Amino acid sequence: MPAPHNAPCEVQFSQHRAYPGWGALLEMWKVLVRLSSLKYSKVVNHFLKLSKILTVGLLLTLMAFLPLSWLGFFLPKAIVITFSLGLVGLSLFLLRRPVVVSRTSTWVFGFFVLVGLYGILSRAPWSSVLGVSEAMQGLMVWLVYLSVFVIALSLKKEEWPGVFRGLAMGNALIVLYGLLQFCGLDPFGGYWDFDNFLGRPFSTIGNPNWLAAFLLLSLPVVYQQVNFNHSKRPSAFWLTLLGANGVLIFLTGSKAGILGLLVMGIGFLWKKGWKKVLASAVLMGLLLGLGSVAYFYRDFSSALRSTDARSIIWGHTLEMIESRPWGHGPDLFRFFYSSFNTADLWQVENIESAVDHPHNQFLQLTFEIGIWGAVLFYALIFHVLWRPLKTNEPLAWGIVAYLITNLFGYEVLPNGVLFWLFLGYLITSEPSPKKSRWQLSRFVFAALFLLNMGGAYFHFNHLQADFNYQKGQQALAEQNYAVALNAFDAAIQQFPYDRVFLLQATEVILASVNPSETLLQAAADYINQTNRLSASLDPDVSILEAWLASKQGDTDRFYQKLADAKHQNPVAITTYKIAAQIFKERGDSVSAQQEIAYLLRLLPPYWNNPETEEGRIFQKNHPWVLPLVDSF
Repeated sequence: MPAPHNAPCEVQFSQHRAYPGWGALLEMWKVLVRLSSLKYSKVVNHFLKLSKILTVGLLLTLMAFLPLSWLGFFLPKAIVITFSLGLVGLSLFLLRRPVVVSRTSTWVFGFFVLVGLYGILSRAPWSSVLGVSEAMQGLMVWLVYLSVFVIALSLKKEEWPGVFRGLAMGNALIVLYGLLQFCGLDPFGGYWDFDNFLGRPFSTIGNPNWLAAFLLLSLPVVYQQVNFNHSKRPSAFWLTLLGANGVLIFLTGSKAGILGLLVMGIGFLWKKGWKKVLASAVLMGLLLGLGSVAYFYRDFSSALRSTDARSIIWGHTLEMIESRPWGHGPDLFRFFYSSFNTADLWQVENIESAVDHPHNQFLQLTFEIGIWGAVLFYALIFHVLWRPLKTNEPLAWGIVAYLITNLFGYEVLPNGVLFWLFLGYLITSEPSPKKSRWQLSRFVFAALFLLNMGGAYFHFNHLQADFNYQKGQQALAEQNYAVALNAFDAAIQQFPYDRVFLLQATEVILASVNPSETLLQAAADYINQTNRLSASLDPDVSILEAWLASKQGDTDRFYQKLADAKHQNPVAITTYKIAAQIFKERGDSVSAQQEIAYLLRLLPPYWNNPETEEGRIFQKNHPWVLPLVDSF
């Protein structure tokens, strides 16, 4: 929450930038129709070579990032992958390449249809389409996964080796950057808040746990390169990279990643019949696992803290599922979790953290698309993997290891792209009957081209807006509130679909000591836009509505919205923080002190005991607590 201030600026909530509508899509469709009537020449074939576009697109997706916020990891990858998939869709359209459909792939398409219906019919359709969480797992990301899956079904057998080799090279670059980070040689080291990860590498993926999941998923591709030429002397480079992958997985300190690696190694070596190798690998893995945990978590109570937090979140998630077992819609977890949360979580988790995932893929799918949707997903995975596991297919073991990590985490864009690509490959390798129809495929590829190009433009605008938002954050840190507010407003005009932009701008206005009517109207417009996006389900809005009502002198609405905020966010620290500030502005010191007392009850018992390690860490991470208490 920004400190109280005077903002000497007037910000108009101007008209949003227009986005391409149906007219633009119609024009693109006309171009496609004209192209489809032309003969696919050798020149076009050279510049739109399918496997090259896909390989380069995947490689750039894995590497793309900007040293900003989390959006600096997601948005560059989203732009690159959607643009690449659009080009691949155009190439497939011009090649008249059919989609190869089998019984299994038909069921997978049915699963995607189910996810789409849940998104469109969800309790907050706009938020389900765009995404709310930091991983942005709305329908726009599911469209990327569907596109990747369709393209995987359209690739020819001779095109896959080039794709796999490109992914292996991407793995090598990511491993190299991760090792540089661990050794303190990261060229972008000054931009990262490295303490958040306790010195663990995250490479270009954005998080140590996500990096471990990526390495497990791509490790079989590296293994394939070791034996690519079927020679007696495997390449030293690929063998070294294989070992470096294993080392980096341990260096991430991801317990789920280490477990996934052990399961993958045991399963694969057991099928190979290498009993001695298996025993040695298990022993070495256990020793390295214990060593990595001991290194990164010198205090084993810290090692268990994340596990304790997950167990609390899982319990709350089960309550949420029980309240609505048929599902809520994609990526809406954050909106509903806050009303089920309890103060127990703040004993083991950052008191200002927002929980937008249950950190368990099965629970997340069950929450989003109901128990039948989650069961359908895992039944399909089991069906696809059964035969490849019997034949000891490395990619199948990589998927198994990846799914194990997702029982303690969640999917992010680069990992999801590889997962659905490999799943499509395994389905095309099935011996079951397949059929293809170009008449149907051309509409599918045309849709891939149009939707992914539209998605690339959409994400590009989001990235441009995020640059303005980062300028605002910098100005806010320097207490230059006028510059910050104008930067936030510029971000909103560029991209009015990010709730974080809207909420931050509203807070800056309401923290003003004497905001003008124009500023209050802008705050009201920001709040209304947030409510439109979330269908009035966003739990962080009610307390801002209460603050706005107090500024406008509407006492009845103030108390009503304050009660709504405490009902939606009963243990949110920010709710009581802002409530105390509002009562202080109203001159009601007794009520302000009561709000502070409520806030203190939510804090862990060691919050005011700097002599203990927990208390020292708490006060270091939350330096505002003591000044806040003293000010009241």
